[in-house]
Amino acid sequence: MDIRLDQVGYVAYDDVAQIRDELQCVRRLGPEDLDATGCVPTDPDDEDCGCRQEVITNTVLYHLDQATAGGGTNIAAGISLGIDVLATTENHYGRPGAAHVMILMTDGQATHRPADSPCDDDGDVYPFDDDLNNDCVAYFAEEARDNGIVIYTIGLGTGADKDLLRYVADLTGGRYYPATRDNLDDIFDELYERIFIRLIK
Repeated sequence: MDIRLDQVGYVAYDDVAQIRDELQCVRRLGPEDLDATGCVPTDPDDEDCGCRQEVITNTVLYHLDQATAGGGTNIAAGISLGIDVLATTENHYGRPGAAHVMILMTDGQATHRPADSPCDDDGDVYPFDDDLNNDCVAYFAEEARDNGIVIYTIGLGTGADKDLLRYVADLTGGRYYPATRDNLDDIFDELYERIFIRLIK
């Protein structure tokens, strides 16, 4: 990523979902004349930029490092809040015309859905079973697609619902990746290439 220009946010989910970080980028939070490391000098005369504000490191990456596994798996709520984070509306920082990409990671099945969600009233959305939690995931995947968001899905381990994850990725123009500890770095390398190609098209 070019942290001066690219933006990244983070939504965590278990039984419920929570926006941990709205879209962050140095250009939004600091002056535009930054070096490629995202260094924000507090002293304009400090050529070494010894005092830094590492915008991404202190927000998204910090919260990712603090993440722990546990609780249920409310994939639908995660997608729903991810749509909010990528929005171009007030209090969100998505840029009109920018490529909006979501990376969805889970190690389990959809066990929960948002309370009082419109997906409960939308009937049988997911075509492969009658599970209301999966219907809700499919409902919000359609919302993402309709908002121009591409979702790449990563299933961690054997407990992830590969059929549901593949469906979400296919529906939105993304791709599904089955992941192990050994291939996760390779997956992110490929994702970076795919996202970069999408950005320059």
